[in-house]
Amino acid sequence: MPRRKSYLGQTFGKLNIIDEWYEKRYGQTACKCTAKCTCGDVRTYFRGHIVNGSSSRCVGCQAARQRNPEKRYGTYTYSQWMKHTHGDRVSAWDDYEAFLNDVGEIPPDKRIDKRRTGRPYGRSNFRLIDRNKSSRGLVKSIDVRGNEYTMFECAKLLGVTRQRVNQLLKKGTLADRVSEAIRERQTSTGH
Repeated sequence: MPRRKSYLGQTFGKLNIIDEWYEKRYGQTACKCTAKCTCGDVRTYFRGHIVNGSSSRCVGCQAARQRNPEKRYGTYTYSQWMKHTHGDRVSAWDDYEAFLNDVGEIPPDKRIDKRRTGRPYGRSNFRLIDRNKSSRGLVKSIDVRGNEYTMFECAKLLGVTRQRVNQLLKKGTLADRVSEAIRERQTSTGH
């Protein structure tokens, strides 16, 4: 019979294995162990769960981690921060606290969006917009003489579909058309 490897005295995550034994379970031998967490809690685990990483801390530490008000796990702001972890943000925002200091708490009816599409999310390149507006304007923002408009806003100004706005953008005539529509609107309203 091959020798079984002992993990006695080794630490995995926050758990240190202080005792291990084998039990027959459902006709198979399972290795169980007693492990002590860094917080002092001592519990029994299946050794395989500790070694493979599925148990890396005691139940008390797990609950404390989720209750931690500084990290705000499970809040809407935290979930918005996690959605922007794909690399398209400034490195300062890799830290949640820096993100929170720059943005503040995000109301549930708002969503974070870029001011300039070609730049990463950051302190100077974000805005909070309505969640329903963001779903209409996700395509891109269009710079028209220093002002930014979404495809939806351009289509509404011109009275055309977003597909037509996209065609005008590809032709290079969109900025002129939108400027003209704005001028006409201003003269008709007297502004």
